[in-house]
Parts: sequence; C-alpha cells; structure tokens
Amino acid sequence: MTREVVGVSTVFSKDIQSAFPISWMLQSRELLDYLTDRLGQKQDVFAIADFASGEYDRVPSFFLEVLSRVLDENASMPNMLVYCIDLHPLRLESLAGKLEQNDLLDRVRLVEARLETMDSEARFAIPTQERLRTRDVSLTWIDQVIETEKRIPRESFSLGLLNNDIIGYLLEYYKKSSDLSASLEQVHRTLRKNAFLVVTAPCSVVRVDNVEILEEVGFQFVEGVDVTFGTGDCTKFHEAPDVEDLSMTAHYSLLVFVR
Repeated sequence: MTREVVGVSTVFSKDIQSAFPISWMLQSRELLDYLTDRLGQKQDVFAIADFASGEYDRVPSFFLEVLSRVLDENASMPNMLVYCIDLHPLRLESLAGKLEQNDLLDRVRLVEARLETMDSEARFAIPTQERLRTRDVSLTWIDQVIETEKRIPRESFSLGLLNNDIIGYLLEYYKKSSDLSASLEQVHRTLRKNAFLVVTAPCSVVRVDNVEILEEVGFQFVEGVDVTFGTGDCTKFHEAPDVEDLSMTAHYSLLVFVR
C-alpha cells in the first residue's frame, strides 16, 4: 500500500476544520482541481448530492458558505446547488429549519426518496415545495424532472457525498429494510460521468471494505485521506487502504472516488 505523509493542512483555520470536518476533503489534489475547474464554468449548474443526508446541515453549509473562501474569495457561486436526499420527511424538515436560519434554503433542494429507488420515485420535501412555489427561484432541469416526473434523473450530479459512514450505517441499522447494493447502484446512476464521490468517516460504524463495495458498482478509487485530530497531520493513501487504517480514534478519514 502506497501512502504519503503530507504534514499539517493549512487550507482552513482550525476553527473551520473543527466545525466542518468535511473540509479535509480538499487535501485531495485531484478533487480540488476538479472542483476548481467545474465551478469555473459559471454557465453550468454544479449540482451536489448529499445522499442520506438526514438533518445534518454541515454539508450544504460548507459548500455554500465556506468553499468559496478557497476557490474564489469574491464568488458567491450562484451556480452551485446542494440536493439533500433522505427517506425521512421529519429529518428534512429539521434540516430546512437549520438552513433557513443561515439563509441557505434557496440554494438547497430537500428531496424525499429512498436511495435504492430514487431514479424512479422521488419528490421535493414540503419546505422545498413551498419555497419553489412562493419565491422567485429558477428551476434547474433536475428540479423540473423531480417536480413533474417525481424522480431524480440519471447523470444529474457533479459531486456526491456519502457522509459519516453511510455504507456502515445502512449495513448496521437498515440491513433488513434496504438493499445496499441497489442503493449504491443508484448513487452511481445519478452521478454524471467523471463526477467525484466522497465517502467520509468510512468504517466508523462498521468496519467493511468501502473501496471493494464501491468498485463493485462501478466506481474507481482515487485516493484516501486520514487526518489526526489535534495535530492536523495528514496522510494520503494512493492505493486502497486497509480497513484498520480508517477512522481510528481521534482520526478523521475520507475516501475519494470517480464515477
């Protein structure tokens, strides 16, 4: 296994890294280059999918409030939208309240859907329905399909997130009511060709080989990142890391894939 110790990250302040652990993903040079290039194409909507988002608001808040400080200090990134996808409407309503407080709801779409069937069954959660009906919000082509056909179209998203060990979570808590393989196949289908997928905190719930599981449905491993909390020391994995090396105590790990 090839690994590289890159030292302490200085991309963000310690306060930002603490509030938004997902910010460590910018330690991936390939991902950073991809984001810089794609977000520079301002005529094109850059749609991000937070799969099985729950009520966690750090993902949309990071992309819509913090990321511009690195990629373009003067940009508000109006072409970026975050789609938070979850099965549970109450979680999405709770998320809507948090986003409303930070005035982010116009740039976030809350989508009620099961991962394994989202390309055939999906709908906007009530807060987003009301927002689109009462505010002067331009609909993207993705919005139009969800609104009229009640599904998420294939090859919609330019970046996908499986945050906080979603694979382990599905295996541990939803193994009787959900199909992991079908869910990940849907994740693959709804991402655009050459889009990136970021998996955060793998193995923190269940120690399984995330790389093997995702490669089986068509993803290609790019690299892994492991950060030691407290010191900020960062190690990169250029080959699939051992399960035991991920999400250790006082560490934050993430894996980067391309579709």
